[in-house]
Amino acid sequence: MLNVGIRSELDHYACMVDLLGCAGWLEEAEHLIISMPIIPDIAVWDALHGACRVHANAEMGRTVGNLLIQSDKIHDGRNVLLSNIYTEFIKGEDGEEVRTMRKKKNKAFQGVV
Repeated sequence: MLNVGIRSELDHYACMVDLLGCAGWLEEAEHLIISMPIIPDIAVWDALHGACRVHANAEMGRTVGNLLIQSDKIHDGRNVLLSNIYTEFIKGEDGEEVRTMRKKKNKAFQGVV
């Protein structure tokens, strides 16, 4: 990033990935994530994942979505977005499989407080 005396934090990278993603520059956003000098957090990957759906990049969306689901098994939003990417751009059956997995996971968490 541009060196103007400000130390780049994860939030800065997430904003840059979001901006690149909004512009449709998904490969550039992915390259930024891979080249970050700090380990990207879920917010950084979420920004790219959302842009994948908006710009119909199903392959990248699948890769990023699976990475997010593995890293945070509790958050349902990622499962929903991945399911929508599958349903809209790849295969409807895969989207149904993701929804079924989410329902099973939710049943396992019921009663745990």
